[in-house]
Amino acid sequence: MADTARPHEYVGLTRLAKLLDCSTSTVEDYTKRGILPLPVKIGTLRRWRWSDVQARIDNSNRVIPHLPPANDDAHDPILAASRGTR
Repeated sequence: MADTARPHEYVGLTRLAKLLDCSTSTVEDYTKRGILPLPVKIGTLRRWRWSDVQARIDNSNRVIPHLPPANDDAHDPILAASRGTR
């Protein structure tokens, strides 16, 4: 059975990197930057709770409906003034 079929409840650095299809240094960097949740300590081991990782990914991909589209510059007075197009 493949590792990606049903991940364990807690995963280590190498397995998490494999599940996310990235390097271990990317997992470390994303954790440091807050993109991924902090791991929990189990004795001397660091483990990520898979459900927390999934929740963080799901929340980071959520669209916030009340924000204007990123390319909608027409309503930004500071940007318009900097372009001289008041």
